[in-house]
Amino acid sequence: MIRLNQLITRLLIIALIALAAWMGRAHLGKKALVYHLQSYVGARVDAKQLSLNRSEASVFLNQVEVADPQHEMKNLLQFEAASLKLDFDELKNRRIVIEDGRLSQIKFSAPRTTSGKLELGVFDPAIRFSKIDATEKQSAGVPGRGVPAGSYSLAQRWRDSLTVDVSQSDVRVAQSFEIEPLVNQKSEQWAARFKEPIERIGQVESSLSMVEEVLSKPVDYLNPLRSGDKLTAAIEAIETSLKSLERVGLLVAEFELQSQKDVYELSQVQMRDQQLLTAGNDRQKFDANLINQLLVGEIEKQLVANGLDWFQQFRNSLPDPATDFRPLKRGRDLHFGNPSGPPKVEIRKLQIDGAAEFANSHFNFAGTIENLCDEPRLSLHPIKFKLRAQGDPQVVVSGTLDRTAGKQHDTVQFSGIGIPQPAYTLGNEDSMLISMTDSSNLHVDATLNVGAGEKLSGTMTFKFDNVMLHADSVHPVAGGTDTAARLNESVSAIRTFEVTTSLGGTMARPTTTLASDLGPQVALALETLLQESQQLALRKRETLLKRTVDGELAQLKQNVTQGISDLNESWRANYSRLNRLKKRLSMAQGPSRDRPNKLR
Repeated sequence: MIRLNQLITRLLIIALIALAAWMGRAHLGKKALVYHLQSYVGARVDAKQLSLNRSEASVFLNQVEVADPQHEMKNLLQFEAASLKLDFDELKNRRIVIEDGRLSQIKFSAPRTTSGKLELGVFDPAIRFSKIDATEKQSAGVPGRGVPAGSYSLAQRWRDSLTVDVSQSDVRVAQSFEIEPLVNQKSEQWAARFKEPIERIGQVESSLSMVEEVLSKPVDYLNPLRSGDKLTAAIEAIETSLKSLERVGLLVAEFELQSQKDVYELSQVQMRDQQLLTAGNDRQKFDANLINQLLVGEIEKQLVANGLDWFQQFRNSLPDPATDFRPLKRGRDLHFGNPSGPPKVEIRKLQIDGAAEFANSHFNFAGTIENLCDEPRLSLHPIKFKLRAQGDPQVVVSGTLDRTAGKQHDTVQFSGIGIPQPAYTLGNEDSMLISMTDSSNLHVDATLNVGAGEKLSGTMTFKFDNVMLHADSVHPVAGGTDTAARLNESVSAIRTFEVTTSLGGTMARPTTTLASDLGPQVALALETLLQESQQLALRKRETLLKRTVDGELAQLKQNVTQGISDLNESWRANYSRLNRLKKRLSMAQGPSRDRPNKLR
């Protein structure tokens, strides 16, 4: 429903011309009527039939096209037929009262095949365009609802609200475990520590084997006079081995202390890693209101703007005496004087039908307009509108514009059932993207009010049913493709949701408060999914930590314990072996020159 104000005011213009004809221009015919209409509109007016029936006090128009004065290849208004029945008695009182009227097959902004530009005569005054000649639709809109460039976007707010990074939690936590790199570090350190004592033990064993070989020779072979070098080498080997075993003994003692320190350090790290498993596993909470804004904010904005635009069009239908009833340019001036008493022009009832658009759906409508007049404040009755869609969808729009006795109270009600909806894209790729197929229907229930000071109030409820949703994507910080696939299981089960808007502010600057049950449903699904993801990630991390603790760490402890034990055992065994060989070597050397001879 667009340009309702232009429709109504032009009907009043036609009525004024009819009055001019009645009051002394009986010879006024179709050409003269068209002439006056063109003078007023400022563009071509074509009519197949335009006649005045004085006996029945009626005006009839057929196949009328009123060109747009600012777009010559477009019609401002066209309709198939219009008939106006005037009150004969009121005409005598110099009042135009249309008792009943009908306007059929209305169309707005239809293209023309020929130019609608009006060529003025040389002596014609310039035509001034009033508000009824405005060609551009002024939508009420919802100012302030858009997001200015560079502002804090809804998607960014949604991402910042996340405390769980599901996409990389496994990797990050695994990388942040201290136990595995520490085990690797300790393993390298112990391998380096064991290298020296193992080499020394190996050297001791080789040296002692050489001594045993020397001592295994016959007594004559050990005679110092014959093989003094052999005994000397054996003695040196014993002394070197003794020093090495002493060094190994010290290292074994150090190793035992170091192993205790390492075990304690590893246990502390293991404890911290265990605490890290559950760190950050708090339940993720989502702001349902933020998700509503993210998913249905744009849809709500469009539907509210559509409803407010309808409302404003009804309100614009109120005539403005300063412009709508100015003197005619090329006809006789009509001066009504100061308004007093009943309105001079009144349409008691007008039936109209045509095509309209509401909530993204086109439909044919029919309805009535009552109590329309040039001075609504002088009327005893408020202006009333009621339009109903023909067939499906079922849409009813009714309204009341009350200016009686100085009042200012306007109301419009919308009721729509089963309005087919196009496909929608909810959200965006920077947060989550959910597509809705074109299978849904919309039910509308709305009441809007404007009172004194243009204060706006009311509620608009939009219910979508037969909904089919699909989760196309989710931002990587919330799990990406995996979360989208699992979220789809939840959102695909949603068959209906509601969007409710509470209105405030003024018609010039409306404010809205959005509420919907879709946000809580999606928020709950996401919370459940992320909690499940956390539990799955926790089990994976527990397995990873357990594998490290039960594998690498346990192996390290076993290797260190076994290595120290083996060293200690080798040290003892070789020390005993060295002492035995030392005694045998002492006996093989014979009496010492430093000892007195007991036989003497």
